[in-house]
Amino acid sequence: MKTRILYFLFIPALLFMFSCNNDDDDGVNPDPEPVKENSTYKIVYKQEGNYTLAMRKLTLNETYINAKTKEEVNGTLSNHYLPDSEYTFITKNDEKKISIDIELSWIGKVEQGDHTTVTLTVFRDGQKIDEKTMKLTKVYEGLTLSKSFEYYHSTQETNSSE
Repeated sequence: MKTRILYFLFIPALLFMFSCNNDDDDGVNPDPEPVKENSTYKIVYKQEGNYTLAMRKLTLNETYINAKTKEEVNGTLSNHYLPDSEYTFITKNDEKKISIDIELSWIGKVEQGDHTTVTLTVFRDGQKIDEKTMKLTKVYEGLTLSKSFEYYHSTQETNSSE
């Protein structure tokens, strides 16, 4: 009789132990999130000051979409293509690496106090990763300011050359 009572207590206790499992495993293994090999980049290009007196060149070495016009952009954009004070470009495809070149030089008579400032802000997968500013003043009359930037998907690494 004692043996039967022990069996009746033992079996429900075992069932209770196995049914109260802590992990949420329902027997189905969810697919792990895929490792992203590339990134989406957004470039915000701002220019201020007397920028109409300066030759401005922005070279985008990958294909981008102009956020305002929805047009594809690839290659060098100069004064004719940069009349507004701000532009936003988003990579058309996810990229492992992007590279950007900026050149500034005066094209007309420059007065003391004239300046052009270009600010480039770079976002990777929605997060701001860098901001660069170039300022062209009368001191640079007859010279060209030039900078190149590279940004990589897999690290926080950026390369910059002047």
